[in-house]
Amino acid sequence: MRNLPHADIPTTLDYAVRITQRENPRFAFDAGVGQVAGRILPGVDLHARSVFGMGLSYKF
Repeated sequence: MRNLPHADIPTTLDYAVRITQRENPRFAFDAGVGQVAGRILPGVDLHARSVFGMGLSYKF
């Protein structure tokens, strides 16, 4: 059992929040933090270990 193949499985963790109106939601604010896979293959590094994102949206 010592010579079993080894696999790196890239994973992503996301934490997000959305703020909007309770009735007739037309405006929304989104923010999130993600921890994405940095090394996806041997020799392939995305250099994206932690990411922050936010967005605004308005429904016409």
